[in-house]
Amino acid sequence: ATEAAATLEGLWRHGYIDEQTRVFAVSFTVYNPNIDLYTMFDAVIELTKVGTITVGVETTTARLGTVWESRDTTTLVLEVVVILFYCYYTFIELRRTFTLGFRRLQRFSAIAHDLNIFTYITYWTFKLLAAVSLPDGVVVDSDEFFDFRLAIR
Repeated sequence: ATEAAATLEGLWRHGYIDEQTRVFAVSFTVYNPNIDLYTMFDAVIELTKVGTITVGVETTTARLGTVWESRDTTTLVLEVVVILFYCYYTFIELRRTFTLGFRRLQRFSAIAHDLNIFTYITYWTFKLLAAVSLPDGVVVDSDEFFDFRLAIR
């Protein structure tokens, strides 16, 4: 209660709330990557003209990207196209390194390209390691949530 009072005091002091304020609204979005769900939260406190307080709370939970399933052919084709682009750009950057040497790293764009390529290769390395290391019933790109904490206990 003390922290909430201090927060309201700060809002009052900085002019966000004054005697003319009739509505106080809080809205935020939370993403849970374990189950691939977004939750949108809206809370409204309204002071009516007769002096009563009306409180409204609304939460909406949704999975964005419900059009595609993780095993969809479109996703697979797009992943292959992106892999081909990364292979091409990796070849280009390696060729530049062999011709220009490491002085090409004096350009920020070259460092950014290298970090991008490194991050993408790291992503696929971890994805393949997960596919190899996890039990057979666990699919890496699945839309299903697996609670591994139960196995740890």
